[in-house]
Amino acid sequence: MDPVIAKKSNLWFGMLEAGAKSSPVVRDPALETGISTTIYLFNHKRGAIREYQLSIVEKILRELTADEQDLVGPLEEAFEKARNGFVPRYTPPSRTRSRRPKEIELPEVENDSETDDDEEFPPTFDDTDDDDEAEDDED
Repeated sequence: MDPVIAKKSNLWFGMLEAGAKSSPVVRDPALETGISTTIYLFNHKRGAIREYQLSIVEKILRELTADEQDLVGPLEEAFEKARNGFVPRYTPPSRTRSRRPKEIELPEVENDSETDDDEEFPPTFDDTDDDDEAEDDED
């Protein structure tokens, strides 16, 4: 899909020729599907950004004709409206922000506990066989 169609910023404006389903479309290269064989196109007739198989749509996309240039304004407006509510299923790694929390310095805390420093923690238990002797006595 290399045709240079009426460009405004990086948006690509064209026509998807599919018989009765033909529609003006907008391609924003910033919207990536994450799959090299598909692209997102804003379909004006549907009023939505949809994912299309590149191998299929590249054959039926064409540039807007000189008579269709008046579609660019309303098409761009409708596209921006659809884009505001659009959540792509893929976000390129270069455009994601680090979600690592900021490191903060914690203040020193005094230990005011009344435990002996000599006490062992966790405590150990005497596991002698005193209970076994009691059982032997019952026999």
